Amino acid sequence: LYTAPEVLEGTRYGLPADVYSYGICLWQLVHRVEPYVGVNYMALVPKIVSENLRPPVDPANPYASLMTSC
Repeated sequence: LYTAPEVLEGTRYGLPADVYSYGICLWQLVHRVEPYVGVNYMALVPKIVSENLRPPVDPANPYASLMTSC
């Protein structure tokens, strides 16, 4: 749930992958639920990689900018 797309693809990765994971962790802290609840992990991976799936962020949330920039 917290793994960056480039890691899921098995390609070379670096600090941006950690930033992505931080953004997902921040999202979970703010919303107090796991991202993508009830979605099969094997179905989720292609959506994260190919379709740029991300948890929804409410623009009114004070951390919205930080979460989306991660």
